[in-house]
Amino acid sequence: MASIAHSLHQTIQLVITQRPDAVVNTSIDLWKMLASTLNSTIGEVGFHTLFLRSVYTTGKTFPWMMPGHAFQAAEFEFEKLRACLEGQVITESSAASASLLNTFVDMLILLLGEQLTTVILRSAWRDRCAEMHAPPRADKCLQ
Repeated sequence: MASIAHSLHQTIQLVITQRPDAVVNTSIDLWKMLASTLNSTIGEVGFHTLFLRSVYTTGKTFPWMMPGHAFQAAEFEFEKLRACLEGQVITESSAASASLLNTFVDMLILLLGEQLTTVILRSAWRDRCAEMHAPPRADKCLQ
């Protein structure tokens, strides 16, 4: 798990920090794309459960992410996450965003395996991955 997970973590960090002025928007976009892809596979309840577990786990490092926030994983509910991230300085929200996504990805890897998780992430984040490379090379993203 270490090499693929490490590569996924690096990719997530790169995408989130690519535009420091858009950290929160980028994070929310990634979550919406991931939710859209996974809801058809594991359902809204499954996605919501993994999302809340990721928030709980990440909240141990970023306590401001947890208190009193009844996060909902439904696409239209990511505004609560947005508000939480916007309440922090860019470096803190960037680190928390990456940590939250990485925690979620790590759980997917444990549940589904590296190969399937990578396929799901490629499918969900295809457009975002293409933006990272010039010329776009989806085959290199999320290796």
